[in-house]
Amino acid sequence: MSSSIALRASEHIDSLQDELWRLADRIRLAAEVAFEEVESADALRALLAAHGLVVDDVAGAPATSFVADAGSRGPLVVLCAEYDALPDLGHACGHQLIAAAAAGAGIALARLAVEVGLRVRVVGCPAEESGGGKELLLRAGAFEGAACALMVHPGVSEQSSFSSYALGTLRARFIGHAGHPVRDREQPDATDARLLAESALALVRHRLPDGAAIPWSIADAPGRPSMRQAEAGLLVEARALGAADLARVTARVVDCLRGAALAAGCELLLEHPEPDYLDFRGDPSLADAWAAALPFVGRTSGDDPGPYAVTDMGNVSHRIPSLHAVMTLGNGQAEPHEPAFTGLAAGEAGRQWIRDASTTLALTALAVAERHP
Repeated sequence: MSSSIALRASEHIDSLQDELWRLADRIRLAAEVAFEEVESADALRALLAAHGLVVDDVAGAPATSFVADAGSRGPLVVLCAEYDALPDLGHACGHQLIAAAAAGAGIALARLAVEVGLRVRVVGCPAEESGGGKELLLRAGAFEGAACALMVHPGVSEQSSFSSYALGTLRARFIGHAGHPVRDREQPDATDARLLAESALALVRHRLPDGAAIPWSIADAPGRPSMRQAEAGLLVEARALGAADLARVTARVVDCLRGAALAAGCELLLEHPEPDYLDFRGDPSLADAWAAALPFVGRTSGDDPGPYAVTDMGNVSHRIPSLHAVMTLGNGQAEPHEPAFTGLAAGEAGRQWIRDASTTLALTALAVAERHP
């Protein structure tokens, strides 16, 4: 791309800094968890519409999602805006910065779309922390026709290449017989089934593929030990390096749960409370374009340290060439999902991050347009 186009994109983003910071702060203060991001989504929609993007709902997708489009010809570049908060921790993952960066890049690209031959779409993506919002948006067609999908996450490193774990969640409910622990001792006990399941999971997790794990937690309703519970539950996560291993690990988990129910004489109700999160498979050419754009904002890409997180952007990457870059927030002195990260993202480091991230996103998208004349 020409240096003049890059400079104009940067100037557009510079002119938006106060608006983007107010947007990020509004999302931070709202701190809305998965599928409840009404104020956050509305703030994003309003800003994008005010700058000329056409904002629409997505039929069949979560109510707090949207698409905002500009441009009429050329490749379609999707920018993913996340904005859900963590329960009890608020925006300790910096999603308000991700939303502002996507909005800034989207507005700058909309102003250049006709000239460079590019279509841009900002997709409002709820429920990343839980709920698999992007998978639901994929099923609803929000990414249909995209040449690529781009996003950037604040963190402790500079990464143009990124990898993540695959994750599947199961909620098990063992149904037994409520009653007296002595008089009804011949009846199936749901607690027995849960204990058997935990023992089986503890044994099988020593025979998993490399990089896999099975954490779980008890998900029972409160009750008194003097009365047997009719139900007992577990929430089980299966983690693996890839989708194929995840399927194998999940099958072992299901065998443990079914076997425990059978041994205890209980009924088993299994739920999949959210879509599986697939491992992220980045597109090398997009990673190269991001790395080439970083010096424009005074940054340099580092190495991918290997998987350390889970993201539903992995689901997007299995269907569409994708970028999930990581950009250092401040001096990288706080990790995401820590309370200190919330404060760092809310200060001057967050404001600078929005500028750098939105500029680099825009330049990466312009490189895509240049490759697709």
